[in-house]
Amino acid sequence: MKKEYLLALLCLCFKYGQAQTFNDGTLSYIVIDSENKYVSVEKYNSCPTGALIIPETVNIEDIIYTITSI
Repeated sequence: MKKEYLLALLCLCFKYGQAQTFNDGTLSYIVIDSENKYVSVEKYNSCPTGALIIPETVNIEDIIYTITSI
């Protein structure tokens, strides 16, 4: 039982410890759910001027991710 618990814990640590981050030149994104292809906007790369448009989706390495949080 202890071995199964330890294995499950290690799998969870690996899954959440390997978060992917991407940058499109203006915004940085972090993948929060790779199965459903959800990302969160993490930060601006510099101080934006004018209107900042955050799209509903972003194409990262030919995969379309849905932005679900900022």
